[in-house]
Amino acid sequence: MSATHNALHSTDAQTHCPCCGQPMPVSDGLVLDDVMNRLQFGPLTMLLEPLKFRIVDRLATAKPGFVDTYDLLESAFHRTASEMDAMPYAKASMLVKVQMTQLRKRLQQMGLDVQSKGRRPTLYRLVELSQQVAA
Repeated sequence: MSATHNALHSTDAQTHCPCCGQPMPVSDGLVLDDVMNRLQFGPLTMLLEPLKFRIVDRLATAKPGFVDTYDLLESAFHRTASEMDAMPYAKASMLVKVQMTQLRKRLQQMGLDVQSKGRRPTLYRLVELSQQVAA
């Protein structure tokens, strides 16, 4: 979401995933401020680096679904399709994995986490620690 749009947006409330029927990964208490790169979940607020904020924003937009490695590269890293085609999957995957490792440590302080499944491409989604569901 660009600065010309409403800078604050919150995630939609759903009780169950429409894809798998499992409990909804993230509640509607998540608020993202894309001007300040600020994440608010309940009473807690955290400022994130722009890249990490774009990753959280993309994961929140996709909820309750998963986002694959290539989608994260395109939306968060601003890599074009031709750049990704020239990049070996191992390198692309490592770029995302490094950011996810750092991001998980920060998100866990707020009661959030990033769930992953699969190998090639790896799929990611934002979840509450209290609502971790089997992938």
